Amino acid sequence: MGKLLYREGCSFSHGKENSCSDNDDHEVCFGAGYNVGESDGWTIGVDYNQWASTKKFQVSDTLGIRRRTCLFFNYITMLHNVLQVTKQDYESCNVKSPVATFASGRDSITLDKAGHSYFACGFPGHCRAGLRVAISAGASSSQSPDVPSPPSTPREIPPPRTPSAPCQPNFQPPPSGFPNVPLPPAFPNFGTPSGPGFPYLPPFGSGASLHSSNLNAAMLGVIMPHLFAVFAH
Repeated sequence: MGKLLYREGCSFSHGKENSCSDNDDHEVCFGAGYNVGESDGWTIGVDYNQWASTKKFQVSDTLGIRRRTCLFFNYITMLHNVLQVTKQDYESCNVKSPVATFASGRDSITLDKAGHSYFACGFPGHCRAGLRVAISAGASSSQSPDVPSPPSTPREIPPPRTPSAPCQPNFQPPPSGFPNVPLPPAFPNFGTPSGPGFPYLPPFGSGASLHSSNLNAAMLGVIMPHLFAVFAH
């Protein structure tokens, strides 16, 4: 059963959940506050165990920071009070030997340990009329520290490719059997019509003209066979 303490420092309001904090033995306490019965308060005619089943009460103590659960009981002091009782007395509605008694009408009770806690009204007949509640506070799991993810393995960078040698033109030498064609004899330099060395051409039809024609025909007879030999290959 959790240790129950009366804390004047815990805030109290008519909201559903409130902030609860105090300073105990130089330790900082953070917690969530719950109004028992919410807007109905602490009175006859409310199913408090059904109300408690919809809540998640948690306490923790991690790195010196204590998270607690604060329960706020709001009631009329002339009609009700709040008793902390054992499980056996809770089940039998025995209110003659309570563990603790609260009667301010605005009680704030702090649960600082995980476990079950039991409360009932000490006025005659009220516990059997349903004015009681069992609270189960669980220990919240402490968050594990953030573990840095391992560095990713760097991807291997392939070595740069060696540039291939530029293409060289493949020149093939001419076949060895290609005939060596002799060049035709050089034409005579006739020079310019007015300059020296230019021979005098006789008029057409003269004997000199006929001799020149025969000379040209003879030269063609020498050149033509060589040209035919070239094209034949």
